Amino acid sequence: MAPETFALLGFIPVAAVAALVVQGLAYGGGSVGSQTWILRHASEVPEAATALPACAFNPAIALGALLGGRVADGLSVAVTPWAGVVLIVLAGAVLAGFRTPRSEKEPTWHTR
Repeated sequence: MAPETFALLGFIPVAAVAALVVQGLAYGGGSVGSQTWILRHASEVPEAATALPACAFNPAIALGALLGGRVADGLSVAVTPWAGVVLIVLAGAVLAGFRTPRSEKEPTWHTR
């Protein structure tokens, strides 16, 4: 969402810095959070669990670059960040559909 914030409020230095901070926290927190979540649910096979984020993030980055380029070529560069917003909303809807309620007992960490 930082590009959209820059498009709307980029002329305000405080808003630009705030957008960069939020984007940095979201980007850094997303990978760490997903890694933690995967390891909690697949603690019996930590080697395979640590490979899953790379298997998900790398194709997502490639697909995002491809689709972003297509949108920029087909429509305009100014539309590209808004296409990203649409994809974020769609991804959130998909993730919300997969959400399961937490059990009373947290998963245990297995040590070897």
